[in-house]
Amino acid sequence: MTTPFYELPLLSLDTETTGVDPWTCSVVTCNMTYDIPGQEPYICDWLINPGVGIPEGASAVHGVTDEIAQKHGMPAEIGLASIAEHLNLWSDRGLPIVVYNASYDLTLLRSEFNRYGITCRNKFDLVIDPLVLDKQLDKFRKGKRQLTVTAAHYGITLDNAHSADADSKASVAVARAIGKKYKINSPVSEVHAKQIEFKKEQSISLQAYFRKSKNDDTIIINGEWPYQVTREGS
Repeated sequence: MTTPFYELPLLSLDTETTGVDPWTCSVVTCNMTYDIPGQEPYICDWLINPGVGIPEGASAVHGVTDEIAQKHGMPAEIGLASIAEHLNLWSDRGLPIVVYNASYDLTLLRSEFNRYGITCRNKFDLVIDPLVLDKQLDKFRKGKRQLTVTAAHYGITLDNAHSADADSKASVAVARAIGKKYKINSPVSEVHAKQIEFKKEQSISLQAYFRKSKNDDTIIINGEWPYQVTREGS
């Protein structure tokens, strides 16, 4: 019998960055939480000096200023190489990665790896995205779907939101809660494939809504998942 993803060891990943465009912004902090049922989680954190200015708006969200990054952060190339190595090791184990709004974080990381010529073997082909699953399985719930809101909906406490470590821990807890609630017992590869379809469907619906509400037929919402390969839309 296949073990459902919510009972497996899971790697949860979250980043905080210099901006909102995953193709051009840079990683400032990254957390990976190795969450194994019945054990204390193993936590890895990176504070990176991105080598570019951190806008005040971004600092206001995650709390890392230029001064902090320059004084305490590791050089971007070294930090990103370390992140890639952890992803490589996890890929070798063949286990899922949990990323809330994966199309942002994974597009960002792939862009950063390409920028610095870093090799990452992880194909991101076993990804669990609680945001995509929640939107699909509870379509008509009113309200926003930010991690803070979704975590509260599933009874999960999220303190210090918008720090990579807190968001990462909450993401894996939400993923397990969704899996249990909706009895998602298919093999992880099938769950991954379904999320590709879900994300595409959700993006088409959101694009239609924005085009109508803004009276602008040029709006494009990128529905690629778990990462974007084209830069059109958002």
